[in-house]
Amino acid sequence: ILAADRNFIQQKDELRKGVWNKVTHADTSKIRGIKGRTIGILGFGMIGKEVARRAAAFGMRVLVWGRSYKESPGIVHVPELGIDVESCSSVGEVAERSEVVSVHLPKAPGTDRLLDKSFFDRMPDGAIFINTARGSVVDPKALLAAIETKGLKVGLDVYDDEPVLWTGRFENELALHPSIVSTQHVGAGTMQADEAISAKMLEVILEFASSGTVITPVG
Repeated sequence: ILAADRNFIQQKDELRKGVWNKVTHADTSKIRGIKGRTIGILGFGMIGKEVARRAAAFGMRVLVWGRSYKESPGIVHVPELGIDVESCSSVGEVAERSEVVSVHLPKAPGTDRLLDKSFFDRMPDGAIFINTARGSVVDPKALLAAIETKGLKVGLDVYDDEPVLWTGRFENELALHPSIVSTQHVGAGTMQADEAISAKMLEVILEFASSGTVITPVG
């Protein structure tokens, strides 16, 4: 989110070419900062909640849309985070009311191309769109068009046609776009993340062995 807002990638690329360009990168009409802004989180599971925790630390207002929340729109207290969020009834409502959208939806029949032209048309001009979930959730042509027509600032860690192997050629139109902050589906690629996943797996196994209850069901 910060990299997209502040054009970090473009600044790095220009500096590597010997270009100093504060006219663009200190243009406060376009680089707004995120304190006090509204973030919409699509998919409010474990990862979405961690994003909400960090957004709240920046003083952001948090809107959410997710399986357990969309049927009860309004202010909801999230006790494990100690914050209030506002549940929205549709992804379109989130798009319309958010200055930042962060996607944490699974790949599933109901989410395929869920974020299409109608979704991006409802986002404010110059808003930030982040997808670290699954590439299939987004219509890539609609996103590319929204970048051009609405000036969306975009960060992506996932793509529709990612290579199966860990190394190789990858020429994806979104990944190659010069204004998109692009990474290589490595959002969970840290030692800390590995340790957290292992600890959660052990917790799930032990709970199931003792009570027969699956504490983190999927689907």
